[in-house]
Amino acid sequence: MSTGHGYSDELTKIITDKGIKYARENFRLSLLEYRSMKTDDATIIDRENYWKEALLSRGHFGYNKN
Repeated sequence: MSTGHGYSDELTKIITDKGIKYARENFRLSLLEYRSMKTDDATIIDRENYWKEALLSRGHFGYNKN
């Protein structure tokens, strides 16, 4: 994720305003699940949605708006 935001609209705004250094100092990335590159897109999307719900990363507690 060389952009620092992975094309997330909310993170893009922060990095545009405060810079990539701010993001590197204040955000962390964690791998929650591993899936093979052969995994179908529907499964990946389903699991991503699961974790967004489980971690309350949509809305007030996170930057996921989808």
